[in-house]
Amino acid sequence: MTGPSGSPLVIRLFNDHNPRSLLWFVEPVPPAAIALSTGLCRDLDAWAAYFAERMTDSGWAPDADTAWYEREGESLARRLASELGRGIAVDYLPVGSDAPQRFTDDAEPSRPEAAAAVRAIAARHTRAAESVADSAGGWLAHAPRSREIFRPEP
Repeated sequence: MTGPSGSPLVIRLFNDHNPRSLLWFVEPVPPAAIALSTGLCRDLDAWAAYFAERMTDSGWAPDADTAWYEREGESLARRLASELGRGIAVDYLPVGSDAPQRFTDDAEPSRPEAAAAVRAIAARHTRAAESVADSAGGWLAHAPRSREIFRPEP
């Protein structure tokens, strides 16, 4: 399964003030919920904790090693891409940037169960969107979490 027009599925890695939302793929995805390796889950948690401890409402704390933080984010994105393998890209958004860096791995996934979990989420959301579109008869937007449907004005 790929995205629209054969493009890869894309999972996003970025930090905000909610450590449970490091990974986004249609919705927030807890790393352990998609069967990532124990080591990668541990390192993602540590990276999130570093951010939570040193990022304030006004920016990084004076003792923050932002260069380490960004290098670690890139390393985690590469590892995530390796675990998910071909057909699933990882977009890493560095703090303060609005241009994500894309990481891919053309090999078979090192964690096939993780790749399968991501593809299952994609399939579930695709089926839900198709079901809503079929029942609505025409163009619309669907918010999967709230199940709200938005139709254009005639």
